[in-house]
Amino acid sequence: MKVASGYGVEIRKQNICFRKTMDICRRAVMYLTEALDTAWEELSPIENARRRFNAAEALGACEGLGTDTGAET
Repeated sequence: MKVASGYGVEIRKQNICFRKTMDICRRAVMYLTEALDTAWEELSPIENARRRFNAAEALGACEGLGTDTGAET
């Protein structure tokens, strides 16, 4: 899978509450990237972005994303 875009975030004078939130976001992005990379052979032939997104959901690539964040409760 070829990465077509990236993202960056800068929070100045970051405090503890933002650090925990950013850790959760980073883990979610890493999980989703790995899941989609695994399924990319099946997804890449789909040219329409909306259909590719729907196919990724149907494959279960996003399954479990919100169930185990590793965050303390």
